[in-house]
Amino acid sequence: MRILYVISTLTNCGPVNVLYSLCKQLTKKAKITILTLSPENEDSRLDDFVELGVIVNSLSLSRFGFMIRGKRLFNDFIVENDFNIIHSHGLRADQLVANCHVLVKISTAHNNPSDDYCSTYGRLLGHWMTLCQLRYWKKMTMVVACSSYIENQIRINNITRIMTIHNGTPSFDGNLDDKNNAKVSQILVLGSLSKRKNVEFVLQAFMAVKLASNKLCLNIVGDGPQFDDLVNKYASENIKFIGKVSDPTVYLASASWLVSASQSEGLPMAVMEGLSANCNILLSDIGPHEEIMHLVNDQQICQLFPLNKVDLLMKFFTEIATGALDWHDGARLVWERNFSETIMGHNYYKLYQQVISNS
Repeated sequence: MRILYVISTLTNCGPVNVLYSLCKQLTKKAKITILTLSPENEDSRLDDFVELGVIVNSLSLSRFGFMIRGKRLFNDFIVENDFNIIHSHGLRADQLVANCHVLVKISTAHNNPSDDYCSTYGRLLGHWMTLCQLRYWKKMTMVVACSSYIENQIRINNITRIMTIHNGTPSFDGNLDDKNNAKVSQILVLGSLSKRKNVEFVLQAFMAVKLASNKLCLNIVGDGPQFDDLVNKYASENIKFIGKVSDPTVYLASASWLVSASQSEGLPMAVMEGLSANCNILLSDIGPHEEIMHLVNDQQICQLFPLNKVDLLMKFFTEIATGALDWHDGARLVWERNFSETIMGHNYYKLYQQVISNS
């Protein structure tokens, strides 16, 4: 089996980490090539992919160069090589793959475009990008949604060749000892500090809990457009802004609870990493989080709170501080059953075999 993955760059982010896990699982079963569209930056995972034995090529185009020469260069690359499957990740990659003349074309939907694009790029540009994305997906052999919630959101746009394969994460290799013995309960927020991730909601709830000063510690791991503003407003002795780190293992190892107040998600990698590290989780009541709650099926491990008021999250923090809400073992087993990269790789390989046999 010869697979080509097409993606903008290999910058360290959620979709690239999913692709890395997928390549890691499939390198012994398939010949894998990656084609990137733009030059890499300092935060690239290029070397990680090369170490797996993956062949990495690049068009190395600027945004303007992509518009002028991208289609021609991509089609030349396809003609010069022989692939059973072309699998794209992201809007620009989907544009090229959707319009090329190959039999098997797959795209992974990492988000609901109407939510993600509009919140990131504004209503007008986001709406136009969403229409483009949906048009590309309609030309694919199969669209793979990262969660059932995202599948249902996309399916209502008359996209019927779609299925769900949950994202998977690598196995956590840090300390998995009982997290109840810590004198101060460590709470972790992991990810971008952006409006969509809604980290300030967590900070407001945490600041309102009077017992937090000596019973709880909140670590914010990640950066983003709101980083400086949030640091200036909330940094304190028990609220630590760590910034972006290449490996959050040490913070996952010490955390008893991982919190996400996101306003929209595809299937949040940070939450799966938390489960792999045996963290209990507090999640906002959006569709993908409700799907995780259903799969966890244990309110001792996973709790939901509404985004329209901060009181319930404050209540959870208070109960953690007083010991009324204890950390419970079992999150790691939930991850093994549902969100490991091994399961994800197996499900994608099964899909590849099916679409090749039907082509």
